[in-house]
Amino acid sequence: MRKRLVASTSHLHNASTIALLILGSTIISSCSKSAEVRFRVTMNVIDSGIKYTNSEVWSEKLSSGGINIDSEYASSMKGDAVSVKTPRGIFFLLPSGDFENLGAAEMLPERLFSDIADRAKPNRVDAIRLISREGGLQRDLSCNYNGGVNDSLVGTVVHQGPNCLVLGFTKNPDNKVAFHQIELGGLKRILGDSVKIESVVISITHDRVTRDIDRVLPWTSQLSGAYTYRASEDRDGLLNGSESYLRR
Repeated sequence: MRKRLVASTSHLHNASTIALLILGSTIISSCSKSAEVRFRVTMNVIDSGIKYTNSEVWSEKLSSGGINIDSEYASSMKGDAVSVKTPRGIFFLLPSGDFENLGAAEMLPERLFSDIADRAKPNRVDAIRLISREGGLQRDLSCNYNGGVNDSLVGTVVHQGPNCLVLGFTKNPDNKVAFHQIELGGLKRILGDSVKIESVVISITHDRVTRDIDRVLPWTSQLSGAYTYRASEDRDGLLNGSESYLRR
């Protein structure tokens, strides 16, 4: 009789445990939400009247309900720098170190496609989800990389607007120290009038994140994880303390 009672109690305990696990899982799933948007970053460069272009697919993910002391949101990014090869050298577009700010700041797709994001506000996760459904929709970045328009900004590393990406350049892809950042508005001063960044276009896509930087810069194959390029790695100090990522 006692054995049956013990067995019955054990069954009740197991059932209660399963119920609690299910309840906990339900609570976590209802409190924690996430959405991902993938977008193609296309850079168009004009060199001596000829247009050169290339693109990479990046991804940004936004989550809510997690443990983050700075914000109710947490963000993450994946993608390789965009590279465009011209007779002058190879140009790169990289996300800066503040491209993801622990979710506290709006991500690039939220800012660039704000008209769509506004439909879901204040829920930023739903806003990202709405934007991700707009496959094929594209917007241009308005960034003066070339110079000659906002002369007061020439020689600074501060981005012109929150949507601008870091511009990198190298004449020798095999040499790590030959890679450096071109200051905002400084392209004309460094390389002259015959080369310019014509446009940078962001297009919502459902394609997979692309990984091509190892093919373009052979020395990155020796690295692992996020390929971080810091000012300390630039012997000429051309990054002026900023931080950029060749791979996220």
